[in-house]
Amino acid sequence: MKKSVANSSQSASELISERIAELGDWRGKTLARMRKLIKQADPDVVEEWKWMGTPVWSHDGITCTGETYKGKVKLTFAKGRHWRMRGDCLIRVWMGGCGGRLILGRGRRLMRGSLWGW
Repeated sequence: MKKSVANSSQSASELISERIAELGDWRGKTLARMRKLIKQADPDVVEEWKWMGTPVWSHDGITCTGETYKGKVKLTFAKGRHWRMRGDCLIRVWMGGCGGRLILGRGRRLMRGSLWGW
C-alpha cells in the first residue's frame, strides 16, 4: 500500500478518505468505522493529516490518532482524553492523567464497552 501524499489542494478529510480506500481491506473498513463513531460522538471534531500521513481527530487539542499497520488498526488517545461506548456511539470522556490505545486486529470487533476503563 502506498501512503497518501498530502498536496495543497486536498483537505485532511479527503486524505483520510483516500487512505481508507487505498487500504481496501479489513483495515480500511475498521478505520472507516472508527471515524464514523468519532464523528458521532463529537460532531465538532476536526480531522487533520499529520506526521507523514496519520489521520488525527482534534477538538480543543488532539483527541486521537488513527494508525494502520499490516496486522492492526490503532487509535491512540491523547493524555487526558479517551472515549467510552454507550450503545453504538462513542462518548467523549475527559479524565485527567489518562491516555490509552485501542488496537484492533483482523477479525476483532469493537464490543460494547471496549473503550471504557483506561
